[in-house]
Amino acid sequence: MRLGVFVVSLPASVQRRAEMQRQLAELNLAFDFIDGTDARQLPEAVTAASRRARAERFAGDRALTPGEIGCALGHCRAYEALARRDLDGAIVLEDDVRLTPLLRELADWLAATPTRPEIWASAFWLGGAEGIGGQEYLVTSLWRRITYAPQHSLERMVRSEKFVIRACGYFIGKEAARRIGHVNAAPATVADDWKGFYRAGLLQAIYIARPPVLHHPLDLQGSLLEADRYVINRRELPAKMFAAPRRAIRPAKAALRRLWRSTYRLLP
Repeated sequence: MRLGVFVVSLPASVQRRAEMQRQLAELNLAFDFIDGTDARQLPEAVTAASRRARAERFAGDRALTPGEIGCALGHCRAYEALARRDLDGAIVLEDDVRLTPLLRELADWLAATPTRPEIWASAFWLGGAEGIGGQEYLVTSLWRRITYAPQHSLERMVRSEKFVIRACGYFIGKEAARRIGHVNAAPATVADDWKGFYRAGLLQAIYIARPPVLHHPLDLQGSLLEADRYVINRRELPAKMFAAPRRAIRPAKAALRRLWRSTYRLLP
């Protein structure tokens, strides 16, 4: 397989770029930077196009924030680079992740693997769930898994795609990248709308790396995207208003979750 490694990063993020260069050099992985879009410098024409595209596809939903638009544009540039270089797939990273040696093992396996339709049209979510709730709801198939190294596998998601959040590190096949890049060029949705991409038929499958091959920092103070989302979340009703009722139903939810996971894992 012809494999690329891309790091989406703002040109001005000198320290982050230097850290990614250091980590990837330690893993002896060749890569290319993909220039991201600074959310603070988005032209009005870009935000207007995004609003129109989102209104057409998701009538009634809020408009994307500048940070979400800039993030999605950066990932679409990575998909364009994948197609321009005639690669079979690419590992796409954001510039604040912490890599593990497993990334090198996965890259070696991908490079040595003959191209297959299920890889061309799928995405492998490589980790970065630190600090995100709902991870206990992730369900993977007992039958559909790919072993790329001893005790390390890629497991296919089963009816829990909405809990796959963030786009800080993933592999994407060339056909999946072409489909998402075409549909989301405006963009109309966020870069990590994995559930939406899958249910729209843009992804054949989503696999999750077990154990994760990379990690996301818990400190998000420097993230423009997270700053935008924080402001939006502040407008919503405080979660503490519902804290007592949520505690009361927690045991029932836990029991249902165990039943749900054990049932879905048996699906083909």
